Amino acid sequence: MQEFETKGYDFVEWNIFNFREAYHGTLDDGRWWDTILISWAMLESGADKNRVLPIVQHMVKEGLQPKTGISYGYDFEYAPDTDDTSLLMVVLSYFKETFSN
Repeated sequence: MQEFETKGYDFVEWNIFNFREAYHGTLDDGRWWDTILISWAMLESGADKNRVLPIVQHMVKEGLQPKTGISYGYDFEYAPDTDDTSLLMVVLSYFKETFSN
């Protein structure tokens, strides 16, 4: 059993955590989507908004594209997603006083 467990971890590490560049593993780099989901989950669970705010501000500054939305992640800047943008708006609604414009 130990051998299978070791092989399983090796497989996951090789497929997902290799080089940390987009497309080199089995997953694309969805940094904005993942960050939106984590931020939303933290806010829904009652986390301190002041601790989440810097994360949201970073997403708005680095990921949000003027008049288009936010993309899924790295190498997807050309195609902002409606679902990513919609959930970002849900997260931003927790900070109405900060992002009123």
